[in-house]
Amino acid sequence: MADDETIRRKERSSGRIDLAGDRLSYTPPHATGWSVELAEIRLIAEETIEAMGDDWFIHLALQSEWYSFPFYAAGFQEVWDRLAERFPGMELELFRSASFASRVLWPPELRGKPLFDYQPEANPPFWRRLTGLGHIESTLTTTVAAFLHPSDGREQSSNGG
Repeated sequence: MADDETIRRKERSSGRIDLAGDRLSYTPPHATGWSVELAEIRLIAEETIEAMGDDWFIHLALQSEWYSFPFYAAGFQEVWDRLAERFPGMELELFRSASFASRVLWPPELRGKPLFDYQPEANPPFWRRLTGLGHIESTLTTTVAAFLHPSDGREQSSNGG
């Protein structure tokens, strides 16, 4: 069990995730959090990005909204264990990834499929080209988009975290 100082440090940098009954809540540092009912979740995925600090995220898709929280949030392990009971078969695998990667964890019919397609920014500003600090754009894969929006198959864009 982590000591109180470790927990406070994690909460300051990555926030806190909690599961009370069937309500999942995330409180980020210095911002307003969110709270959702587990029954509203249509898809759960993991993603890693190239970043300092939080670089591994869990994404939740609801009917028309997305929520994310970092793997490093305080309370993660306890919440994850309970989520894995509610949504069987989920296994985190991207902890070895040092780059942009994503995969669906639930529902079972999409498990293991990529969540996002990644592309470098089309026309980065001059200073980004000089420094090599390009931006990576992420777009839902067609498989995930078709699952979430079966009637129109449209793709949604995200900033990768």
